[in-house]
Amino acid sequence: MFNSKLKKEILQLREDLLSMEQVKSSLDSEMLVLHLDPQGRIESVLRIPARVAAGQDVENEARLDQHHHGRQKHRKHGFGCKALQ
Repeated sequence: MFNSKLKKEILQLREDLLSMEQVKSSLDSEMLVLHLDPQGRIESVLRIPARVAAGQDVENEARLDQHHHGRQKHRKHGFGCKALQ
């Protein structure tokens, strides 16, 4: 009787652990993990979800193109550092 009670408790604990591991796995696959400084600014990205990482190269290229286009535009119109201050 005492043994069967412990066996049931162990079985329940194993089921609970499996359930928690599944939740953790789901969160890990969807969660962006950042390291922040004391002011709340992002210092580094510790983990990026796979579905986000797949599209990240395209987004980074688009941002670089926008930045490059903006620099060319400012150069063409004669905006220097003084105009931006």
